[in-house]
Amino acid sequence: MPTPRTPEQLKQHLRDRNITLVQYAKTCGVEYHDAVRLVNGMLKGRYGKSADSAKKLGLKVAA
Repeated sequence: MPTPRTPEQLKQHLRDRNITLVQYAKTCGVEYHDAVRLVNGMLKGRYGKSADSAKKLGLKVAA
């Protein structure tokens, strides 16, 4: 499991390694649209599917 990150840290991590969000989402087993919504702040990742996706992506869940 990846180290917990903020959405901005995750974006920078992917940029530094030339990895697209599509590739990272597939690697983590998350739907691409859920990953985009989590990284851009449209989903908070507090409950249900979005919380599972946030954990798989290594994002810190917003309080």
